[in-house]
Amino acid sequence: MMRFAKRRRVNLTAWAIVVLIAAALFAAVSAGLTRAPFWTGWLLIGTVVFLSLYSQRKRVSMLPIGRAAVWLQLHAYTGAFAIVVFVAHTGFSLPDAPLEWLLWLSFVGTAGSGLAGLYWSRTLPPRLAATDEELLYERIPMFSERLRRRAEQLVIAAATQTDSVLLGDHYRTHLAELFMAPHWRWRHLGPTHYVTRQRDRLIALERYLSEDEKPFARELADLCRQKSDLDMHYTVQGLLKAWLFVHVPLTAAMLLLALLHLVAAHAFGGT
Repeated sequence: MMRFAKRRRVNLTAWAIVVLIAAALFAAVSAGLTRAPFWTGWLLIGTVVFLSLYSQRKRVSMLPIGRAAVWLQLHAYTGAFAIVVFVAHTGFSLPDAPLEWLLWLSFVGTAGSGLAGLYWSRTLPPRLAATDEELLYERIPMFSERLRRRAEQLVIAAATQTDSVLLGDHYRTHLAELFMAPHWRWRHLGPTHYVTRQRDRLIALERYLSEDEKPFARELADLCRQKSDLDMHYTVQGLLKAWLFVHVPLTAAMLLLALLHLVAAHAFGGT
């Protein structure tokens, strides 16, 4: 942990130095006769092209071109630098042409999805590690179906062996939807209040159950906890996969629009 914190401080210091140097150069260019947006535009497109290389690096992981962790660090800090250059290039002003609007929106979308993905990739994996076992995303529906069948078997066994339908009625009213399928919900990114509430209801129900029914209720409560873990894995892993389907296409669109903007800027003498 100390090594990670020290490395982060070093990286942030290096990033701040680069930004300060870039700001000084931008101020010098702005004070001269050369058009500053021309140079910041070239710097921005070069930075974006470098950022796009990260996805290509993941496709050729077998080549000795540096560790993936180093590339990820470069990608994150270069992305932050690109935001600074973008602000310098646009000058906090909104576009005034359709092509510029498309480019502006694609950059903001790419940067926003990148920052969100970086945050999620740092904060969500520890939640996965805190559960009892690792789960493959593609197998979660199969495990969910097993839990549903086990829960229904418990309810039927409780009704058959105790001659009481109280637990069965509770299952149909409060738990049937929970066990139907994997659930993708934003609340699974935080504390699982919904499942906690269902377990609390089962615990409260025990006062009305016979001694023979209570073991079934406790096992059902444990199944609720397992289903909570499944749903959390389904949500977190799904989110970690899904954000790339936003970030990568936006990056490709931004590169294409940037090239069109570059051609238009040189052809018509714009910025």
